Amino acid sequence: MSKLLGYPWVNLVSAEFSKSQMIFQKGGQLLITDDGIVSKGRWELLSKADSMLIEINGNSRIYYHAFIDDNIMIFKLVSTESNYLVLINEAKFNEADLESYFKSIISRLVNPAD
Repeated sequence: MSKLLGYPWVNLVSAEFSKSQMIFQKGGQLLITDDGIVSKGRWELLSKADSMLIEINGNSRIYYHAFIDDNIMIFKLVSTESNYLVLINEAKFNEADLESYFKSIISRLVNPAD
């Protein structure tokens, strides 16, 4: 999961970039910035369950890995139908590229043999 560490991951909300960043650090520390204000949390890979535990402000949640590559990570909250955490690697993306990138992901998921 070295793709995760040290990069600023922007939380995508309602098809727009929010001002929230998550930086996953070695040792399980998680830095969350909202408009420059930093709070700390924890994260832990649960590899046998193919999921990740994220704790923010004392609230813990487990997310399944739905899709992960160098540019985007999509996690689905356990025991929900449509609650997703979508994170975009800010160091590798800008908003203009986002729509075409999502289309390519959807195409790969829908037509994996192509």
